[in-house]
Amino acid sequence: MFQEAEAYHLDALGDVAGRCVLDYGCGAGGATAHLLSRGARVTGFDISVARLLEARQRAPQAGLLSCAAEMLPFPDGAFDAVLGKQIRITWTWPSPSPRSPVCCAPAAEPCSWSR
Repeated sequence: MFQEAEAYHLDALGDVAGRCVLDYGCGAGGATAHLLSRGARVTGFDISVARLLEARQRAPQAGLLSCAAEMLPFPDGAFDAVLGKQIRITWTWPSPSPRSPVCCAPAAEPCSWSR
C-alpha cells in the first residue's frame, strides 16, 4: 500500500524532466531519488538532520538542507512544483506555510499534501 501511495504522489506531478522540484520534508530521500531518476532538478529540505544524512547517501545530486518550512531561504518563483508527502503540518490548516507557496513559479503544479 505504501508503494501505491508513493507512486500516486509522484505521478501527480506529471513529467518532471528538467523541472525544478522542491521535495518538502524530504526525509531519507526516497522521493528525492525517484524525482532525480525522472530528470527533475530537486532540492529537498527536512528538519531532521539524521534523515538528511540518509537522503545525501540516496540522492547525492540533490540540493539538500536542514530547515523548518517557515524558514525556507528560496526566492519567490524558485520551483516549478512542490512534492510534500507524509509531512506533519504545524500551522493552522488551511493557512499555508508562510514561504512554501511563494517559492513556486506562478504556473506551478498544485502541491501534493498528506493531512
